[in-house]
Amino acid sequence: KLIQQFPRVLKSASLIFPYYNEYCDYQEQHLAYLPVREQHSPKVSQSTALPKKASAKRKSQNDSFSDFKEQSDEQRTLKLDESSQEYSMEEQCKQLTNQLLNKERELNELVMKFKRLEKSSNKTLEKEKEKRRKAEAHFEKVQKVWEDERKCIDARRREAKNTAAYFRLEKVALKWKLKEDLAAAETNAEKARKAWDEEREQMRSEIANLTAQLEMTNKAKEEERNRLEERDRKNSEVAMKWKGRADKMKEEWEMVENEEREREKGLLEEEVAAGRWLRNEAISFNNERDKV
Repeated sequence: KLIQQFPRVLKSASLIFPYYNEYCDYQEQHLAYLPVREQHSPKVSQSTALPKKASAKRKSQNDSFSDFKEQSDEQRTLKLDESSQEYSMEEQCKQLTNQLLNKERELNELVMKFKRLEKSSNKTLEKEKEKRRKAEAHFEKVQKVWEDERKCIDARRREAKNTAAYFRLEKVALKWKLKEDLAAAETNAEKARKAWDEEREQMRSEIANLTAQLEMTNKAKEEERNRLEERDRKNSEVAMKWKGRADKMKEEWEMVENEEREREKGLLEEEVAAGRWLRNEAISFNNERDKV
């Protein structure tokens, strides 16, 4: 079935095994006599590998074994020779059957190998196709990117040419403008120089006036400082006089305070003595009242 499904394997198998047709004839002739369970099994026992005709013949021989004793010696020898030949033929048939089964097993293994090889080759072919498709897509992308880049480069070249021409024109215009600006700057510098000379003379006159005013203010400050020093000296003399008076008043106040303190101390002693007397009188009055 595998060989019929895969014609490539059938073709390669027919090339490798020249006895493939004989093997198919053997399958049609001999494997039809095997049981259904043992037709597809790789290992077939020697007892079941024999065809039905041989087993039926052996059964007939077993049935006619009872008549074997009644025959003559020549007939017995002929039958023994025939039976030995049949046995040898059966053994050869078994060997051939085993060989054919081994060959069938090998052929099945080769078919499976060819099937795996075909699958792997198909997978590798699909992988190569996928790689080629990806490479073509990548090449198309790269080609498109290169075309876009080339367009950008051409546009940049045109833009660079235009900018170069524009800068050349700008350079000429700037040169003329610089000449005009230089002439205007020279005239402005001359005007500024004249204005600076006039301003410098004015500043010199202002500086002279300011120095005169500064000298006058310095003199006024000196006079004011002398006046303030004299006033401070007089104030210090007056302060010394008032300090002496304050010291005298402080001494007098301290004397008055001492006298007041002594007077208060005497009054306090008198009050203490009077309180003691009153306490003693009260104690004596209480004692007399208790006696009464």
